[in-house]
Amino acid sequence: MAKILYNLVFLLMALFVLIMLLFRITEGSFEAAGARMDALTGVAAERGGEAARDLADEADKIARDVADGPDDEN
Repeated sequence: MAKILYNLVFLLMALFVLIMLLFRITEGSFEAAGARMDALTGVAAERGGEAARDLADEADKIARDVADGPDDEN
């Protein structure tokens, strides 16, 4: 389990560095690359939060439907 976690963390860190280097090459400075990365991670956090809220709402609807008992549509 520790090896999997280590590999996952290493992969995320390597991906971050590669994206920063790509932004550095395209933007011309690490300052602009950092600003672009900040904007990118902010959008990702927003979208992730929205998806988590939607998932929680759907799970709540299912839980309430199950708690109501069986549907008598027969």
